[in-house]
Amino acid sequence: MNVHSQAELPRDTRSAILKAALEAFVERGFHGTSVPQIASRAGVAAGTMYRHFQSKEELVNVLYREAKARFMSSVAGSELPRGTELPTDAPARQQFRWFWFRIVDHARRHGDELAFLELHHHAAYLDEQSLALETASLEAFASFFEMERLRGELKPLPGMVLMVIVWGILAQLFKTYRLGHLPWSDALIAEAEAAAWDAIAAPDRS
Repeated sequence: MNVHSQAELPRDTRSAILKAALEAFVERGFHGTSVPQIASRAGVAAGTMYRHFQSKEELVNVLYREAKARFMSSVAGSELPRGTELPTDAPARQQFRWFWFRIVDHARRHGDELAFLELHHHAAYLDEQSLALETASLEAFASFFEMERLRGELKPLPGMVLMVIVWGILAQLFKTYRLGHLPWSDALIAEAEAAAWDAIAAPDRS
């Protein structure tokens, strides 16, 4: 266990290291990024990094867990603006639209983090804690699709498959936008949301 607990770390230095690591991992990938490169971006010595994180693997896992937790909180947790919560008994179509635009809002505010999560969610260097968080988040979203499928609102496919269809659309939209191949307009995002719903909705619900 690292003797330097998260609570003991100077917050400004720790934040600078994590921000620099996020930028570097998104630009160059995990294997293409070195500790000295991260330290240089953060404006600290490489030795300082090792006082905060024992290894590059520990750093990427801490970054992954914090980014994943922020995503989940932003979409369905404590970061929701007051008065924007979705009633649990809302129709499936309304719930789907709500989740779609919460994810879009998160992508706009935390684009680098979302790109980082998409790049690293299956990586071999993720530890058990990170993988458990990834599994829990997948199951949380898949459970919504499974529940609505059982109610006859969605196509007769496993909830995980329905979730993958929707997330694939969102992820590729976001990636194409970041590469500069697609304008990011409210009208386009709304049309894409309607198309994504049609892709998974039961024939009499689309």
